Amino acid sequence: MTMRRLVAAAIVVASIAIVVVVWERTVRPDPLAVVEPTTAELQSFATTTVFFGHQSVGANVLEGLAALDGVDAAGIRIIESTDAGSVAPGTVAHAYIGVNGAPQSKLDAFVELMDSGMAEAVDFALLKLCYVDIDAHTDVAAVLAAYTDTIAGLQARHPETTFLYATVPLATARDLKATVKSWLGRDAGMGPEDNVARQQFNAALREQFADTGLLFDIAAVESGMDQSASARTHNGADYYVLDDSFAADPGHLNADGARAAAAELVRTIDAARSGT
Repeated sequence: MTMRRLVAAAIVVASIAIVVVVWERTVRPDPLAVVEPTTAELQSFATTTVFFGHQSVGANVLEGLAALDGVDAAGIRIIESTDAGSVAPGTVAHAYIGVNGAPQSKLDAFVELMDSGMAEAVDFALLKLCYVDIDAHTDVAAVLAAYTDTIAGLQARHPETTFLYATVPLATARDLKATVKSWLGRDAGMGPEDNVARQQFNAALREQFADTGLLFDIAAVESGMDQSASARTHNGADYYVLDDSFAADPGHLNADGARAAAAELVRTIDAARSGT
């Protein structure tokens, strides 16, 4: 190998080392805090019947719910079921709804389930879309309209049930390996431009529903917005990411993140129930 090539290789290695150091300093902030529900909030939640439609991140939330301090003492019961007859008062029923990456399939399946008797069996119902349902290639306005129109239609048909809205979860900031892959065109919908699209969806939901008490803002919990997280910027657009301290992988929640999201779900439903 010529001296010129050796020097070039050394420069490349040094550059990568610098990038790694900067990256480590940038994406590893102090861990976010998990704010557990109060005993009173859990006791109130335990008397409420809920249906939660989801996919894998929703499963994380339910795992977090089961792990919250005081859940067993409060008598909160969690079951996976689409059978309205199996949902006793005070139960959190849930099911995997639709197909990831096809949000309309989730909306259609949720409507069919609610209109087939599940709505009458529960006090609260919500469908949470997934981070894979919204990316840079998504027509965000169309998905937002379909989602909000679907929930509003269900509310009109089933006025005795309260239907909640949910923001879409986020992905973490790309690590060095994922960034290099993106340079090679191997993008899995986990880049800043994809979180920008999710932020557009979530910001529109917040504008419409944040003041109604009907919004389960999982994205705010994931990003630490409630703990003064700073927005990032991509091509002039602000966005947020799933905080590393709450992440099991680029799109899913670890135990702390799951508990934090579950706590927010409890607080959201308790506040909606009490009208506060």
